[in-house]
Amino acid sequence: MLGHVLRSMRVYQWTKNLVVFAGLVFTMKFLDPPYLRDAVSGFFLFSLAVSGMYLLNDVFDVERDRLHPAKRGRPIAAGELPIGAAMAAAFFLLAVGLGGSLWLGLRFGLTAAAYVALT
Repeated sequence: MLGHVLRSMRVYQWTKNLVVFAGLVFTMKFLDPPYLRDAVSGFFLFSLAVSGMYLLNDVFDVERDRLHPAKRGRPIAAGELPIGAAMAAAFFLLAVGLGGSLWLGLRFGLTAAAYVALT
């Protein structure tokens, strides 16, 4: 089941979240350990929150995805990942991702929450 959750998290999409490191590059702080630690933490926390939304969206769109030629192979639409397990994983990922983002800083946490709300 963990493999199906990981597939549903769309880890390959996390490359888009590398933009979190732009601030390090432009401020020349990429070798400064506290800034690097926060950027790496922010990248993973943001990615977990976004993955939680991927799972929720797949649950909400399950019937439509089952009719789609490409999306019907996704674990939830294919019936490989039960909806209850997907919801539990989604809420866990959202809680860890958004909670950790807020712990890193209010502005980062609110930015992550706003992005998640928009998706």
